[in-house]
Amino acid sequence: MHAVRIMSLAALIAFFGCGPAAPKVAKVSGTVNFDGAPLAAGEIMFAPATGAVPTLAAINNGKYELEALAGKHRVEIRALRLARNAPKNTGGPGSENAGKDENYIPDRYNDNSSLSADVPVTGSNSLNFDLKK
Repeated sequence: MHAVRIMSLAALIAFFGCGPAAPKVAKVSGTVNFDGAPLAAGEIMFAPATGAVPTLAAINNGKYELEALAGKHRVEIRALRLARNAPKNTGGPGSENAGKDENYIPDRYNDNSSLSADVPVTGSNSLNFDLKK
C-alpha cells in the first residue's frame, strides 16, 4: 500500500511538474520624445507578436516603465489633448461637449504603427522612442 502512494505521488509530481514553461517577462523602461521634447503625458502599449494580451503603461514627463513578455512587440503610443475646434465642456460628463479630446500623435505611431521592439529576457531593456509630427 505504501508503494502505491509513493508511485501515485511521483506520477502527480511528474504530471504537474512537466507542464509548459511560464512565459518570460522582463522589465522595460525608456523615454518617449515628440518633436525633440519629452512627451508630457500619454500611454505606451507593447502588443506581443504572439497575440498575447498587450501591456500598457503611462508616459509621464517622457518616461515610462512596464513589464512585458520577452520577444517581439508592436508598439503604439498615444497622447490626448482638447481638440482645437471643440467647444469648452460646460455640461459635465454626459453633455454633448464631453469627450472632445483628440490623439495628437500621428497614426503611424498608434493605429497604423510601424514601431516595434524586441524585449530580451536579460540585458538592457531600455527602449527609447523619438517621434516626429
